[in-house]
Amino acid sequence: MKINLKLVVCLLTVLVFSVGLNYVLVSNLERQIMSQPPSQPSFLNVKITPRDVKLHVNETQVFTATVNDGTAPYSYTWKRDMNITLGYEQNISFSFSVATPYAMLSVDVVDSRNRVGYDFVKVEDPYSSSNVYLNTFGMPYRYLIEADGLGWYRAINGSNGAIDYSGTSVATVTKSSLDAMIASSTYFGTLHFAKGAYLFTTEVLMERTLSAGLKEGLIVEGEGRYATVLAAIGAHSVFKFHGYSRDDRFESFTFRSLEITSDATTRSAGDHGLVFINATFVNIYDCFIVGCYDSGIYMEGLEGNFIHECGIYGNKGNGVEIVNACDTFITSNSIDFNELNGISVIYAVTMSIEHNLISYSGQCGIFLYWGTKDSTVGDNKIAVNGRDGIFLAADCDNDTISDNVIYENSVTTTNTYNGIRITDSSNNVLIGNRIFDETGVAPCQKWGILEDGTSDYNTIIGCNTRGGSTGGIFKTGTNTHVNLCWNNTVWIP
Repeated sequence: MKINLKLVVCLLTVLVFSVGLNYVLVSNLERQIMSQPPSQPSFLNVKITPRDVKLHVNETQVFTATVNDGTAPYSYTWKRDMNITLGYEQNISFSFSVATPYAMLSVDVVDSRNRVGYDFVKVEDPYSSSNVYLNTFGMPYRYLIEADGLGWYRAINGSNGAIDYSGTSVATVTKSSLDAMIASSTYFGTLHFAKGAYLFTTEVLMERTLSAGLKEGLIVEGEGRYATVLAAIGAHSVFKFHGYSRDDRFESFTFRSLEITSDATTRSAGDHGLVFINATFVNIYDCFIVGCYDSGIYMEGLEGNFIHECGIYGNKGNGVEIVNACDTFITSNSIDFNELNGISVIYAVTMSIEHNLISYSGQCGIFLYWGTKDSTVGDNKIAVNGRDGIFLAADCDNDTISDNVIYENSVTTTNTYNGIRITDSSNNVLIGNRIFDETGVAPCQKWGILEDGTSDYNTIIGCNTRGGSTGGIFKTGTNTHVNLCWNNTVWIP
């Protein structure tokens, strides 16, 4: 068989060309596949931070949009409530200009390959309900004071939620709020302290100058006397309200649900916890007043005041100090471990001191002095104080001391002080008091009742005065008139 060599050469040439062409095509295809970028998402993963944000009016928060995939660069479009454009950067600052329940904040992101993504976050104003901020008693407040626990304080306007004042000095923030409340009206309103600790490095001094007129209706409140703590750091008061006179004064104040304290280790005279001078109808209740530099509460030139249901402990002066006042009621308090007297009253009329527990005072349980008249001390438990249980001195006339339980006083210097002592005071009535030392305990009190000095026309009747180290009732001094004194057995002339 004759082979056509030309034909064979042609076929081999075609075969080699085909193989080479296929190799080139396959190689080119592999190179194209290898040169393709990684697989891209059809939708970008976008996240706004932070989340769960709550803002008051005029408080600003910076939000950031983070893209976790796609190809940079990215473009951003921020909107509020899907229709108000806010900006085109990765970060955006946002705040409420008026009290608003909430806003929806969203961002649209596009990468360099025109792939898109978005995210949204809900921003709330927690106090915006009806555009009025409410305190824990369900009443609107003028200002809310908050502490962040790191030394920063702010005052939030109760009518619109705006942060009107802020800074590191809570005294400055508080006084600025009170000044604004005074400027806007003769009626103060409520200053509400949220739960937390507030460290006052200076006192809050509010003064009413001559012809300033009447300012009334302030409520200063916390969220519980162990939950909201106002502490003086350094020797000064926490609050001092000082009116110029009875005509230019503060009126109708309420302090409630607060703890007032300090860092005191020794007494600093005049630096009381709360001070009211020329203020009327002051109402202090459900407060814990402890460890102040001088007296826990100091009131001067007042009338129509109430201190009730408070714990007043361990102050460096008196528990309560009243000077030149009338119609003041101190009731249902626990007043213990104060370094001077539990209650000290100087030159006051128509006082009522009733239903209190007064114990472990450094001096007297109750000290009435220098013309305190027409007052009632009744149904108190007065025990284990350093000196007399009750001491009336220097023209304390026409007072009624009744139904008190008085025992184991004169505890620091036994056989020296008395259950009740009346000195240079007249026309008082002591009735139904129980004065004793505990059975089985060495007597502390010298006399159950001691009347001395120029004390006249005092009536002592129905008092049980057993257990004094010296005796039950003793009358001495330069009395000029016969007193009516009944010691459960006979009249003592």
